[in-house]
Amino acid sequence: MTDLKTELARMAAEPPHVADHSRRRFIGSAARWGLTAAAAAAMTRHLAMPALAAAPELPAIKDFPAALKGSGVVRVCSYGGAFQAAQREAYFKPFEELSGIKVVESQGPDISKVKAMVDTGNVEYDVGEFDRSSIINLERKGDYWEPIDYSLFDTDNIEPAFRYKFSVDMLPYGQIFGYRTDAFKGDAPTGVADLWDTKRFPGSRSLQAGSGGLAPDLEVAIMATGVPKEKVYPIDIDTAFGSLAKIKPDVDKWWTAGAIPAQLLNDNEVVMATAWNGRIYAIQQTGAKVAPVWKDGLLRTDVWAIPKGAANTANAQKFSAFITMAVPQARISYLIPYGFVNSKSAALIPADRLPQLPTAPDTLKDLLIYNTQWWAGQSGAEVRSRPDRGGFRRRNGTAHGGVLRGGAAARIRPDRAAPDRLRGSPRRYDPRREKRAPCPDGPHFRGRVGGAWRPGAVARPRGYCVGDGDRPLRLRHGRPAWRQSQPARLRPRPGPGGAECRCTHPRRQPGPAHGAGSGRLARHHAGRHRDC
Repeated sequence: MTDLKTELARMAAEPPHVADHSRRRFIGSAARWGLTAAAAAAMTRHLAMPALAAAPELPAIKDFPAALKGSGVVRVCSYGGAFQAAQREAYFKPFEELSGIKVVESQGPDISKVKAMVDTGNVEYDVGEFDRSSIINLERKGDYWEPIDYSLFDTDNIEPAFRYKFSVDMLPYGQIFGYRTDAFKGDAPTGVADLWDTKRFPGSRSLQAGSGGLAPDLEVAIMATGVPKEKVYPIDIDTAFGSLAKIKPDVDKWWTAGAIPAQLLNDNEVVMATAWNGRIYAIQQTGAKVAPVWKDGLLRTDVWAIPKGAANTANAQKFSAFITMAVPQARISYLIPYGFVNSKSAALIPADRLPQLPTAPDTLKDLLIYNTQWWAGQSGAEVRSRPDRGGFRRRNGTAHGGVLRGGAAARIRPDRAAPDRLRGSPRRYDPRREKRAPCPDGPHFRGRVGGAWRPGAVARPRGYCVGDGDRPLRLRHGRPAWRQSQPARLRPRPGPGGAECRCTHPRRQPGPAHGAGSGRLARHHAGRHRDC
């Protein structure tokens, strides 16, 4: 069974519209994690997708191909919330009105569920929204997808890169980097070479960690060495990791959640950060002094795919073809800062809106289209198996063995003061302990390596900090933090003179004899409760 922190990290690694759906599902199952719905909502509020603003007047759909008309229903599975509300306005309602085919909506496309549905012959929806890598991975396990009938599509205006045998791209978004506009006087970065140029553009950076479901920024790293985007794939993995190693002294945070880099930029904690374009757009709308850099960024996209044996396959083909037409694609770009796959859509979008989209003609030519086949193949597996994929040693934390430990693993809640300077195994951070706070005196973990005790090792901790709501309380002694998370271990107990001691030294026993003993333990219990 997945533990709480793993589940939070998984959600945090998803694109905004997917994470929003996962968040709502997480809140609905809060009791499973021992949480109230309110606590689950507060814990994941940074994953919420903003509600749609007042919808502008969308371009009208005047021409509808006769080949797309029909009858019956088409069952569509998307991600719900504000995102699916935008889809409903942009193309679900128009398709239903113009085609005569009723759209039946559902939420939560799940690749493992598709496999189960096809295996049992009980396919519950006709078309779903997925990532193309999921399509490819399931394709390798058997015959699970219907081929796309491109004879129904406007292929003259849809690039071959957006078309795949078993899926069609429909929602492009950018994986780019942003910078603080007030950080550099008289100059501004224009590409990934500037992201790596710490002399001309000094300051802290933030890059993807490469753990928790995210891939490291290998394409960005390889282009920073001077490789043109046309020659990035196949990626020279060793060269890419070598490039990341050069910038690591200036990387303050290796992010494991899509909301983190935008928050770091917004709070002026870093001057540059790789991020999804939708996250940067969101903080720009709040007045943040942040600007995107599109050049040398990645273009990624969601796809429509039809499970094998769907009851309404013909209607699903018509639905997918309609959504990739110029006007429906332009309508979704009016509502959310995602791009379009039909090149004729650009002419339908206002001039002030177009530069904010990843597929604007002047922007698209500077982007590298993400190679899903490479990442889904053996090379991607090699990257995921590397021990150094998960980040590098940071100034305020440690990364080991492909897993970001300590502060980075805890930054699934960027709005909370996470124990960023504590070092140790990720499981020792328990997000359910709401009162935990970092100690101003620094980390108190010590580990045994090669028979010698040294700070920062990945063995059991000697203590950690727990907040009482007003100030952090320092524990000089303690069990491993994952055992400290049991409420009984943290219950205040009376010490000498009526003071409260929160010490949980394994040898300490509550009762009348509390305070008796010898050595350091006795001295602590005799009069050092202020150090707890």
